[in-house]
Amino acid sequence: MKFSVLLAVAGVCSAYSGHKKTDYEGAFGRMHQSFRKLEAGVKSWTGEIKVIRGTWDSYFPVAHRVVGEFKRFEKLEEADFEYITPAFERAVGSAQRTLEAYKLKKSIVEKKKLCHEFHLKAKEHFEHEHQFSEAFFSKIPSRLHKKVVTVRERFDKVVTELVDVYSPKNCHDRGTAGYHG
Repeated sequence: MKFSVLLAVAGVCSAYSGHKKTDYEGAFGRMHQSFRKLEAGVKSWTGEIKVIRGTWDSYFPVAHRVVGEFKRFEKLEEADFEYITPAFERAVGSAQRTLEAYKLKKSIVEKKKLCHEFHLKAKEHFEHEHQFSEAFFSKIPSRLHKKVVTVRERFDKVVTELVDVYSPKNCHDRGTAGYHG
């Protein structure tokens, strides 16, 4: 009798761990897809402000929902973490490609005199990605933090660089001498 109870408990624990991995993997998948849509929207943007605002309006609700999900998730164990690391890597890679797309649009942003608006949006990205990173890293046992520090640094670098690209010192609205009001 005790043996069957132990097997049942082991089965529940295994299923729960799998559920935990699936939750995280799903959240990272949504984040990855959200970045891909954002990247595509930025790449195809030709300067119409309503279009880019629509792209942002599609991205941020999903991104904020993912942060909320992470806050509710259970802490990860090492095996869970190892399992979901590729999904996190994909999300960071998507963020990097999105940054590159944003950088390619800087001349249009300057020409359309949208530096200030893009700088504010870059700061919103920075704040969100910081919340995303904090929510995720709070779920990792401290003994695993050093394993992910390079991934976190890459993620932080992406959003810091985005803010810098559109900062008043680097993005200058033509005819306004870089004034961002």
